[in-house]
Amino acid sequence: MRVEEELRNMVHDLERGHGDEEFILRGLWKTQLLFKPNEHERIFEYTYLLAQTVGQGCSYCCGRACIDREWIGQDARKLQSDHGCMRIAVLDAIFSIFDRHPAKTFFIEGTSISKTRQRTDIVVEQVMSYLDSISARRKPRVVNVGAVGNIILSLLDRGVEMYATDLDENLIGREIGGVRVEGGDQTLPRVADSDVALVTGMTLPNGSINDIYETAKASGTRLVMFNETGANLGEALCRLGIDCVVSEPFPFYIFQGQSRIDVYRR
Repeated sequence: MRVEEELRNMVHDLERGHGDEEFILRGLWKTQLLFKPNEHERIFEYTYLLAQTVGQGCSYCCGRACIDREWIGQDARKLQSDHGCMRIAVLDAIFSIFDRHPAKTFFIEGTSISKTRQRTDIVVEQVMSYLDSISARRKPRVVNVGAVGNIILSLLDRGVEMYATDLDENLIGREIGGVRVEGGDQTLPRVADSDVALVTGMTLPNGSINDIYETAKASGTRLVMFNETGANLGEALCRLGIDCVVSEPFPFYIFQGQSRIDVYRR
């Protein structure tokens, strides 16, 4: 399945009842960040894009992408780009217009240090909900695609056998709690061998979600996404067959104050 293409097809049905003015692209932001929430994490080094229609959409960047002055004031539905991160940020902004119905909503407060723990607990709770029936028979297996140290350590503490894969050359080969981070070439074999694949939203702009989805479905692996990238797409992704999406609209947990986390389930 081509996930981005399927999401775009959904727009045609969802846009009914919405005026064209709602789809005007009003803002674009490009921000580079360095962030290390605590000693358990790597230094996150990313650029993210924000796009705004009525609401905001976001995507972390896998490569270079420039914001284009000529896009402002255009119909977001008609814009095209060679950069996956730009396409997903704009698509996420389009989906911000549509009503969404999360199964659960959490509001987390405080410093980024405090919110790191709260966010970790929410994500881990969703993963564990798919493992209860397995843990009575054997040690459950989870692969974290887009390694997050705090999540890996929390799942290890709960008796889960963990794998981790990532595309960051600075992280590949390192160990987190004894779990060696493998390269992207090991993602699909680990997904096939796991009970749950916990996958970052960054797999949307780089397109790797397509093969991950097909592998998970063929192997009977539950697919849980945690999305800062494409946070407004959570309900739509579950309609496409993703088991659960933990969505975190901007502003993220890395900023002080209140953040919202929505949980969507298939």
